[in-house]
Amino acid sequence: MFEAQANIEETWNELIALANVIDQDAPLEKGWKDGEWTCHGLCDSTSPVVGLLTYIWEMENFVYKEINLASRFKDHSKVATLGPFAFALSWVIVGA
Repeated sequence: MFEAQANIEETWNELIALANVIDQDAPLEKGWKDGEWTCHGLCDSTSPVVGLLTYIWEMENFVYKEINLASRFKDHSKVATLGPFAFALSWVIVGA
């Protein structure tokens, strides 16, 4: 692995660790549950996951540009990598 790639991976892992998510493999679910609308914590502005998602979105990095370009030009090749982030961020925005 190249040194730059290792640095980038370490940075992302540190950012994710800051969110202090107990189960990082838990699915993001939405919909009606027990008679209430649920967005799996993504509508809670005090959630550390929401804070991390908005922090990443506001950082001056590739994420903002790539999601916008992929959306604008319907680039399906980005769905596997940036799609889950965009999905989660959309629920953060809905809950705002």
